[in-house]
Amino acid sequence: MADEEDVWDPTSGNINSRLLERLADSDTVAAKRLEPMACIAVGFPRGKTATFDGTGGDNFGGLNHGAQLILNGGAGRFVGNSMRSGEIIVNGSAGNGAAHGLAGGTLVVQGSVRGSAATGMLDGELLIAGDVEGALGTGMHGGTVVVAGNVSGEVARYMTGGTLFIAGNFTPPKVGAKPAAPAERKIVQKLLQEHGIDPQGLEFQSVSGAAVAQSPELEWEELPALLPRLRLVAAVLKRRPRRPGLDPVNPGLTLGPDTEEPLNLTIPILWQGEHAPQMATWDVGARPPDFGKCNLAIIDLSAGRLPRRLDMERPDDLAQVI
Repeated sequence: MADEEDVWDPTSGNINSRLLERLADSDTVAAKRLEPMACIAVGFPRGKTATFDGTGGDNFGGLNHGAQLILNGGAGRFVGNSMRSGEIIVNGSAGNGAAHGLAGGTLVVQGSVRGSAATGMLDGELLIAGDVEGALGTGMHGGTVVVAGNVSGEVARYMTGGTLFIAGNFTPPKVGAKPAAPAERKIVQKLLQEHGIDPQGLEFQSVSGAAVAQSPELEWEELPALLPRLRLVAAVLKRRPRRPGLDPVNPGLTLGPDTEEPLNLTIPILWQGEHAPQMATWDVGARPPDFGKCNLAIIDLSAGRLPRRLDMERPDDLAQVI
């Protein structure tokens, strides 16, 4: 028996609470005039069906754990975020981040995705009847993604598993793309037909996450380190300066003092014994030594393979030589 609810509550929490109360005594519920508020229908129970007329906000249907959610309208960002099971059908377009972290179930977008899709996807199915206006499959580890339209952003960046099927125009990754095999085409066509997307005339190219993960690694340029290029010259001081200002010492060296443009060098003073400078080496991210009594610091930060977030654009964001 269906139960219908006119949505008037000012917050998504109130809407969800009222709908869950009605689902306790019914398998289905419907809500009209939905406003674009965040976190509508989050974590709805298994075996229930909820239908919404209106516009869904961010995280619509997030953490879905077995319910069927039907949205007759567009959705905001991160629709189906981290869904575990169940089905979400968006009869409209969706915002950036559709199927982010999807771990199971099926997300159907009958329109286009206004941004990236399937970022960090772990399992499940994402079906898009229109275009993807951003990246697709970034950091994807598993699952199946079918796009009937075009993909304008980068495809399969950091992808390690799963499969992408794209019928429209896109730029393949370095490992390339290949036409879907006959068995794969049958599976994809059946999947689209079951969810109301016409596969007639669509020719899909497939991108395998396993192939992307096995692509050859980039060769890293070995940058010269600073310390091996330093030249230390032995010198003798009759006594160590004890009080700055009272014991003036000029450690500089002038090359060509009789020329028009002599070269003036400042030479740091190093000595051994009590309170002598110390040389320390530590890893990036580790705790450095105490610099409380230092009068000289030589920093040698060479480029290396450092873990970085996916939103960093360049591979040398953290690679600098000082």
